Amino acid sequence: MCPRRVARRGVVTLVVLVALGAVLLVGAGLVTVRVLDGRDRVEVGDEVDAAFVPRSTPVTVRVPPGTLQVVVGDPVDEVDGVDGVDVGTRAPRGGSLVGVSVTMTPDPRALYGPSDAAPAEPELQLRIGDARYPVSLASAFVQPGGTAVAATRSAYVAVDGRPDLDRSTLVVTFDGVAQTVDLASGTVDRGRAAGLYDTAATRPQDVACPDATWSTGFRGEPGSATRCGVAVLGVPWVTTLGWAPVDRDWVVVLGTQPGFTSVTSREDDPGSHAAQASGTAAYALDGADPVATFPRSIDPADGEVVVFAPTDAPGALRITRTYTTTDTSGLTAQATWRVRLASATAGRSR
Repeated sequence: MCPRRVARRGVVTLVVLVALGAVLLVGAGLVTVRVLDGRDRVEVGDEVDAAFVPRSTPVTVRVPPGTLQVVVGDPVDEVDGVDGVDVGTRAPRGGSLVGVSVTMTPDPRALYGPSDAAPAEPELQLRIGDARYPVSLASAFVQPGGTAVAATRSAYVAVDGRPDLDRSTLVVTFDGVAQTVDLASGTVDRGRAAGLYDTAATRPQDVACPDATWSTGFRGEPGSATRCGVAVLGVPWVTTLGWAPVDRDWVVVLGTQPGFTSVTSREDDPGSHAAQASGTAAYALDGADPVATFPRSIDPADGEVVVFAPTDAPGALRITRTYTTTDTSGLTAQATWRVRLASATAGRSR
């Protein structure tokens, strides 16, 4: 359940000048009147938007779309107003306000999925003893398709009592996988998300791609673009698929092929023909079809993101694509690229 967010607001002047505990006689009854200082008193679990003084240096927590810097502030009883307009906020009775701040830095290497894919968002929870306090600060950091937004958000969370934060934790959950920040030491129990911190494995490795071979009756025109582009990497999480099996990575291929080339026909219409790529490329890894494919961007020239199931030894990648001549001949030819991935570490067990 999301916490209630409290909008801090100005005061409508309504002052009762009576000492606390004063007793008024109203008719035949007695009414006790409490003096109010104009500040809102929030309820346990509420969030109050406000900046605060951190109690420690930020802790880095990696999530698939980027990096979070999280930090907390010591418990306080109230939050002051701003510029004489905002009257401030008081903690709940018997409770306090704990500051939480989160900064998202997008990862430029993150694999963004289909633009209409529902975003997975980081979820934060402050754990104090047996109490659990959801923190909604990170809920707007990820857009549809998985793209992250660079932003910083801070708030106070209303909690019971005055907690010892050195005995508390902040839990960051992404798509069901939790990482726990120890607020005393700043260490992170990464759990199943440990693969996100292996930056060498998640960096695309360029793989040599040979010239295409062509379907019967065609060959590539010398000097024309006939090579593909291939990079491979291993990642523990992919949009639309979620997390790979424990301690494994999805095998991800970033592929491109020439949009235009020239082919020579030997039979139907002999001679050289300009040809344009049509449709989308088909991929297979060691004979297996991909488990997901989506465009790398809105520009088809940027190629595809092709995801295969984890494997300890990715070997032979086959890419095929159809080309259609742009002249009146209307010929179609199929290009095939065979790429060896034996040197790539993507998908292997950690």
